[in-house]
Amino acid sequence: MSTEASLSDHGGQRIFSGNDEDPKEFRRWKAWVSSKLLTLSTKMPESAKGAFIYTLLSGKALEAVEHLEPEKYQKEGGDKVLLDLLTKRFPDKDASDEMSENLTDVFNLRANEGEALKAWIRRATEAFDKLQRKTNVSFPEEARGWVILHRSGLTSEQQAVVLARSLGVMKQDEVGRAMRSCYPEFSCPKRKTYGASLVEDQEDDSSLDHEDAQAFDEVEQFLAEHNQVDEDEIFDEAEMAEALAVTWKERRQDLNRMQKAREKDQAKELPAVQVAAKGVIVRIKAKIDFCRSELRVSCEELVVPLQTNEARQYVIQLLDPPEASNQQFDEVMMSESSSPSPELENESEVTQAPMPSPPGKSTSQDDAAGKDLPDGVPCRPPTASAQGDNTSSQFARGVEEALSVEEVELVLQQQAEER
Repeated sequence: MSTEASLSDHGGQRIFSGNDEDPKEFRRWKAWVSSKLLTLSTKMPESAKGAFIYTLLSGKALEAVEHLEPEKYQKEGGDKVLLDLLTKRFPDKDASDEMSENLTDVFNLRANEGEALKAWIRRATEAFDKLQRKTNVSFPEEARGWVILHRSGLTSEQQAVVLARSLGVMKQDEVGRAMRSCYPEFSCPKRKTYGASLVEDQEDDSSLDHEDAQAFDEVEQFLAEHNQVDEDEIFDEAEMAEALAVTWKERRQDLNRMQKAREKDQAKELPAVQVAAKGVIVRIKAKIDFCRSELRVSCEELVVPLQTNEARQYVIQLLDPPEASNQQFDEVMMSESSSPSPELENESEVTQAPMPSPPGKSTSQDDAAGKDLPDGVPCRPPTASAQGDNTSSQFARGVEEALSVEEVELVLQQQAEER
């Protein structure tokens, strides 16, 4: 506080510095010095009182009197010279300033964090009494009680308990007694802290629209005054309908042209492999139908795992037709080759697997292929007829060209569903 900063005790002597610029502290020190001089009146001569006061000054108070010559205060009545200079340097406050200061202290009363309830009641009571002493302003007892209760840090439930204890009386003494009785060990809790942030105020678009509309109205008014406003033109309804129809027709034509151009671009981007795959599917389906109708090969025999080269060779050997149906198979193959489908133009791009040797001809390559067959896979015995060998080779070549694992399985599933 200012008392500790402006006043200090040194061996029972109070030193006044005036660093806080507080007139109240100066008045207190002045009263103490006057009393001290009275007690030393029998021991201290009148000419030494000024020198004694000079030894009790420091800081700003000493700066206010250090310009004096020692002869001016080291004489009888020298104490009054120093006290007058200090009074001018630290004048008393006006009555309005004194009242404003004390009222501010009262209205800012609030229990501090961790302050005991008894200490809070004592501090609030002292603030009200000080206001009455200094400014002759007194608060009603009910107002004092309300401040002590609602600024103590008690919750609304605790305040209700205190009011019930005081029987609804809000006087200072009754409220303080009820608070000490209900919560003798209560201390003011810590207050919650809230963060603050700066938010940019968004401009109101409606105000801008209003300004634009106002400017437009002003322009219209200006043109009307100078006869520059265009009169509304009158159009024939039939002419407007005809113009609208022509415009709509042209727009539809533009849309159709754009759609056709887009379809052409998509057709160009379609890979040639997809076109060839469609032709392969058609040929595989025709050959499988031929095998079922002429060779009477069951669907279970055709459903063979086609994940390895050995299985592919096995399927080729399994589909070798008998001699009795070679002529019919040749006719199907000839008709197929004589009328190629436009979708098969890119068929040559399909990767072809190695061609197996015709059944019945024993070669080293056939032996190697036979060794690679999975265990337990039966092989059809080769036919003795040269025509059968030729037809079997042709059939195997056709199957080998179009053989694909996913495509064969898809066609077989479709055939099974149809049956």
